This record gives sequence, C-alpha cells and structure tokens, in this order.
Amino acid sequence: MQAFLVLLFNLAFASSLDFRIIHRYSDEARGLLGLGEEPAPPVRGSLDYHRLLLKHDLSKHGRELLTGNDSLALLQGNYTEDLGPRFGGIHYTFVDIGTPNVSFLVALDTGSDLFWVPCDCKHCQSVSPSEFPTLKKRLTYFTTNSSTTNKLLTCGDKACSSSSCTGNSSVCPYTVRYLSENTSTSGKLVEDVIHLFKPSTSSAITARIIFGCGEQQTGLFLRGGAPNGLLGLGPGDVSLPSMLAKDGLINDTFSMCFDTDGSGRILFGDRGAKSQQTTSFIPNSGVKSAYDVGIEQFTVGTRNITFRSFNALFDTGTTLTYLQSDAYQRVTEAFDSQINLRRITNVDLSPYEYCYRLNGNEDTVTDIPAPSLSLTFQGGGNFSVVDPLVLVIGSDSRVLGFCLAVLESNFPIIGQNFMGGYRFAFDRERSTLGWSPANCYHLEDGASFEHTPSPINQPVSQNRNDNSPFLKPPQQEAAASFGITQTSSVFVVLFFLFILF
Repeated sequence: MQAFLVLLFNLAFASSLDFRIIHRYSDEARGLLGLGEEPAPPVRGSLDYHRLLLKHDLSKHGRELLTGNDSLALLQGNYTEDLGPRFGGIHYTFVDIGTPNVSFLVALDTGSDLFWVPCDCKHCQSVSPSEFPTLKKRLTYFTTNSSTTNKLLTCGDKACSSSSCTGNSSVCPYTVRYLSENTSTSGKLVEDVIHLFKPSTSSAITARIIFGCGEQQTGLFLRGGAPNGLLGLGPGDVSLPSMLAKDGLINDTFSMCFDTDGSGRILFGDRGAKSQQTTSFIPNSGVKSAYDVGIEQFTVGTRNITFRSFNALFDTGTTLTYLQSDAYQRVTEAFDSQINLRRITNVDLSPYEYCYRLNGNEDTVTDIPAPSLSLTFQGGGNFSVVDPLVLVIGSDSRVLGFCLAVLESNFPIIGQNFMGGYRFAFDRERSTLGWSPANCYHLEDGASFEHTPSPINQPVSQNRNDNSPFLKPPQQEAAASFGITQTSSVFVVLFFLFILF
C-alpha cells in the first residue's frame, strides 16, 4: 500500500527521524495535499472508496491481482458440445491460434495436459469434408511457417523437458501416449498465441502459450477421435489453464458445465457456483498429477454401498464410467436386484453387461423403471448421477431397453456420461472439485454469457437441435438392424469409447 501513503516527518535532530503515516484518502491528507473539492475523493469506507483502492491496486500490480470477474473464454465463445458417437461422446469446442488466427475443433480432456493440433502433418487423420459430413465448418491443419508469431521450441529452452533431445539447438520433440490402445500423438513443441475473449471488458486478447505441433498420430486419433486436436486441461504445467494462471491472466481455476441436451460451457478463471459442494483432489504419491477424487459410498436406489475409500480419475476425456472389480460387482448387483425386467444378453450390446428389455408400457424415457444412482465423495459431498443409462432404440425410434453405462476396469474413472446436468469447478489453487446442478444456458451467477462471433455465427437456444455451432441439422437415418437395434440417443452405439489421459 505504500503508493497510497503520505509520510509526514520532522527532522528534529540530525540523528533522529520522527514520522507518522496517514492514508492518502484520509481527511488530513486531503487538506495537506491540496486536493480541494474538485474532484472530491470518495467518502472513506464507502463502496466507491474501496473500488478506487482496488483500481489503484490493479494499476500498480498489473495482472498479479484478479477480481472475481476476470474470467476468460475462448475467442469464439464458451460454448461446448458433445458431437455424438462419431466423435467419441465427449465435448468439443473451437480454439483459435496463430497469426492470422486459425480455428481448430478440439476435444476437451481433463485427464491429460498437453494441448496439441494436427500440424506439419506426416501421419494425421484426414480432415476432408467427406470424412466429417455432419460438421458445419471445414477442419484444417496448422502450419508453423504460416503463422508470423510462431516460434519452435528448442531443447535449450527451459520449457523443454524431453529426454529425446540430441542437442540444445535441436527442435524439442514430444510424445504423449493415451490409455486407449495404441493411441498417441508426437511431434514438436511450439510457442504461439492463443486468441481469447474477456467478458468483463468485452474485448479480445491474446496470450503466448506452448502447444504440440502434432506431426504424427496413431490409434483412435486416426479413426475420428479428436481429429482436429485435443485441449489438455489437466493440472500439469503445460496445460492451458496452468499457462494462463502462470501469466496472471486468470485465477488458477476453470469451470465446465454439461447440459443434459449435450451442450456445455467452459470458462477459465471461474470458481463455480457459490452453492456448490466440494471434495478435495487426492495427490498421487504426494504429487497432484491428475484430478483424482476419493469415493466412499454409492447409493443405488434404496441400498447404500460403503467402501473403504478408493480413488477415481474425474475425466471429461473418457466417455463412460469405470469401476474396479469389487465396486463394480457390488454396484451392478444392487442395480440388478431392484429391476423387475428381463435382463438381456446380446453380443451387439457389448461392452455393456447389465441390459434390460422394457415392457412397452413406458411413455417417456423418464418412465424407465431403473433405480437412482449417487456417489458420496471423500469429505461427505453427495453427487447424484442424472442419467447413468444407455438407451436401446428400435428401428421405429421406440425405446426398447436400456443398459447401465458402467464398466469394469482396473483403473476407476468418472467419465463424461456421469457429468450431465452439472457445472464443475476445477479449482487448482484450493485443490478442490466443486459441483452444482446447473442449466448451462442460465447459470445462477450469469457465467453462461453468450459470445459467438463469426465464424461460428450461430444462435444458441434452449433447444439446440438446429442451433449447434458445430453440427449441421440432423438428417433422418435408417437405424441398424440386429436383434435389438441401436442408434445414438444418450450414449448408444459408440463407434469407439474415448479413454484419454
């Protein structure tokens, strides 16, 4: 506060210094400094008084001090969308990088750190319009020499930690391998600008970030998974939230909202709703390398299933939810015991194990006679899953049955299918995950602002059927015909299941 203080002193003796400190905006200082009546400083203790102090603090410290409204969106808005089975049943959004800026439709993944796009490609997924006929906007590759602000990172840069370096002057290589079989991206690290939007000032800004120039992809990335890149949102230093926070552009937190219709929001610097519940992230060997949460109990219908707390990765980049053997057996047994329907087994319903045929008396999806499912996180926070089911749809579009969308794995994951209907705050400063029930179109604190400038240029309404910024209006397609036919309704018939981290 020294910029706002006035020092009054008397040199009574050469060997002593007598002084006192008064505040610049005190009545005494106003007189001594000759401030007069025009303009009059605000009344001490008033709201304007404290606003003025904050203004001076921000002016003095620049980006070191951030207000609650200093959140950032991506240039083309904070809108995200689950693009359906062809894209893995996870959320995507547009990111603009480079000069001039180029847009990329990237998958959003809290289970990994690196942001990468297909770039200077040697072996990448084709982005021909014929490959993705449902998309409104044509996908593209990034070319490093086409951006005037691009810089190749070398092995001598502090940001390069590759063990494959051959010398300080060589280009910094990277390779990221994901849990999905034989799925990876590799290439070189580059530095360039990302284009952002600041809601509090309605202005566009840029920030320099490091990202992967993905020259070669394998596995799911060559079969339609994240065909235009992936935005890692994990806690590592190289993730986009980490870089924005390190530069003082945001508080070290971000939020994601997932509506039940498949639309969503992402906002950097947002701490979530005031009414949210929270649980602490669990460090792995003392290191916060992922968004792991502790689970102490499942409640399935009327049955409480208590565990010795186990950890699960909270991951937007994984389509479904996975439990280790003991938890899976106990949860599915409790689910099955409370359903009075014929269980069906059909190879075409793989990988789902607990599936049921409806009686035909159900008028709407909400009439499906399945028990509710909720989790109790470490610390006591309760999380009710809005829709843990996968629907089985007939060729006449009738709902014929349903499956519990939980699978068995040695690696527990809370996946995208459990997140619908909630807003989540990944607060890395406080090491907490916050959640609150939410309509992403109308969040309680106004964080669902709409900002969709060209080239998206599409309105977002409560009914997104024809208003998706990403997808063309749906066309009628014939359903498959195998015993019980399936089509995409909630998470039905995934061409592949995303497991990205």
